[in-house]
Parts: sequence; structure tokens; C-alpha cells
Amino acid sequence: MTPEEAEAIVRADFAATSVLVGDGGWVEDSLWVSCARRDGDELVQLTSSFRREGPFSTDLEELTSKVVSIWRERGMDAEVAVESKSDPLRYVVSSPPFLRGSHDDGSLTQLFVSSNNVANFIAYSPCAVGNLIDLNPDRPYSTGEG
Repeated sequence: MTPEEAEAIVRADFAATSVLVGDGGWVEDSLWVSCARRDGDELVQLTSSFRREGPFSTDLEELTSKVVSIWRERGMDAEVAVESKSDPLRYVVSSPPFLRGSHDDGSLTQLFVSSNNVANFIAYSPCAVGNLIDLNPDRPYSTGEG
């Protein structure tokens, strides 16, 4: 898998989700990070967080049920969990299911929605062969020289 393919997965998952949660007002923070090494190749993954504040189109239970359906249609192993002891009340849609780690390819996709009208979409792409310096050109890195 290439970094472009890994990023396309995250962006497609976000696009399918944001249509249900709300189209506008999302703030993105994404960064490529080291994933592992395999056969001498550096593996990287995109970590993305999208945050939105604003009213939802429906109540949290119905919204998260719709997200689970869409994710399952996309081939994701998605379940919803309710953090009833959190204040504000928070629903979590997660693939793989919440608090069960990541998929074998390193990927993880979660949507947190809360009763105070905050949504957080968080995704870790599958691992891909890539170079962090090339993928994060605006980030300072130490080369270990000088």
C-alpha cells in the first residue's frame, strides 16, 4: 500500500461520516507517523483528527446507529459504545470495536459524539511504505548530523 492509498482510505471514511454528522465546520489535524519496519522498509501511517462543534441533525443514538450502518456498508467492523459515566454523555463508534486495539494493518477509525454537540473523528490509516520527512515537509526533523 502506498501513502496515497492509505490517505485516500482515511479521507473516504471521513467523507462518508461527515455527511451524517454535519458537513461544515470541521477542523483537521493530520500527521504522518512511524508505524513499524518491515523487510528494511520504513512503514508510516496517517493520523488524522477532525473536530466539529455544532448541533447534530438528530439525537446521538440515531446518529451513531446511522454511522455504524454506513461504516459496515464500507466493510468496516463497526460497533457503538456509550460512555454513560462521562460528562457530557458520549457515544463512540469504533472500528475495530471500542477499546479492542487496532486492525492487523494498524488502522483504527473512531467517531466520538457528545451531548454538548462536539464531534471528533479520529483515524489511523493502514501502515504503508513511506518516508516521514517527505510526507511531512512542514515539520522539523533532526537528521542526527551536526
